[in-house]
Amino acid sequence: MAAGAEQDKSSEKNWTIALRDGDQQAFAHLYTRYRASLYAFALTDLKISSLAEDAVQEVFIKLWTHRRKLDERHSIKSFLFTCLKNRVLNMIRTHRNQIVKHLAYQQSQPSSSNETEKTVAWSEHQQWISKGMSQLSEKRKQVIQLSLYQGLTPEEIAGELDLTLDTVKTYLKHSNRFLRAFLKKNLHA
Repeated sequence: MAAGAEQDKSSEKNWTIALRDGDQQAFAHLYTRYRASLYAFALTDLKISSLAEDAVQEVFIKLWTHRRKLDERHSIKSFLFTCLKNRVLNMIRTHRNQIVKHLAYQQSQPSSSNETEKTVAWSEHQQWISKGMSQLSEKRKQVIQLSLYQGLTPEEIAGELDLTLDTVKTYLKHSNRFLRAFLKKNLHA
């Protein structure tokens, strides 16, 4: 395991211990770190923003109420996503009719030409990103793909690719700079 991933694991253990002891700052840190990815995960299945937000809130309430039972040897991230998965499944059972009505309503709405233009522009943007990424070295391409498309943190990428954290951060910085310049040159030409 890379040094960055080992350090991240140690840091997570420290946050778990602090949370278990009732440290509200540790709770706030974990909330800030995982809320967005948990919300995105919940929204994928629930389809309704308010339900996804409720699911995430309930998971964090569960984290706080069960904090004394946390074991620093186990991943908080795994705990949160497991709780969320179970909560989402329960919510799908409970709110099935509401979700189905929401999806039916969305599908019944006529798509405007403005949405079509946005879709075409987004597709073109994605094609240029792919072209730009093809000009990166294989390792840099892997790093940026793990960051952009899988949402991994630099620490997680370092562990996944067996690189140092500094190397990953350098690759991300240079690759992002290159892609911004590449897009600016080609999309606004």
